[in-house]
Amino acid sequence: MLKFLAAGSVDYVMLAIIGVMLVLIVVMFLKNRSSSGDGNIEYAKRLETEGNFLKAKQKLLAALKTPKFKKYGLSDVYDALSSVEFKMKNFDDAEKYAEEALMRNSVDTVALVMLGRVQSEKGDSQKAIEYFEKAVQIKEEADTYILIAMEYAKLADPKSANIAVNGAQKLKYPKIREIRKEIKRIVLQKGKGAADVSDEDEDI
Repeated sequence: MLKFLAAGSVDYVMLAIIGVMLVLIVVMFLKNRSSSGDGNIEYAKRLETEGNFLKAKQKLLAALKTPKFKKYGLSDVYDALSSVEFKMKNFDDAEKYAEEALMRNSVDTVALVMLGRVQSEKGDSQKAIEYFEKAVQIKEEADTYILIAMEYAKLADPKSANIAVNGAQKLKYPKIREIRKEIKRIVLQKGKGAADVSDEDEDI
């Protein structure tokens, strides 16, 4: 009986030791993941979504210093930094980080769109359109076509705006009618060309 109890006690001790070891392994894995930069980026994106931009920026700057991202994923980190700075209305810094991303990945459409959005905020619609059009040449996105359309509306060019909206429609953008009405409103504010804006969806 005593031998049985002793054997059972040993089994419980071994199970406890194994349990502690598994917990330590999980903790070390999570710690390494965070220090490698992966955790920083995902956490930073969550912080950005929550509106905690300063803390998100700190996490992303920390990710830039990790060996993994120095070698492979810097464009993603710079894209994320650019987004945070843009939401903080630090447009010069947003532009700087987007350019850093583009230097490391010449087909980075996220960076191109961000550069276009920065130019739009600075009041240069023509330059914004150039960046947006470069992005859709690489990868067609309905949202980018809408950005192009809005910039053409600001330039009182409803025909070009309509062409861009048609591009978004072909990619199944869900609010085409609302966008066409908004373009007409913007063009009317400019005082010309509103009759050239279609309220109807194009047949495709």
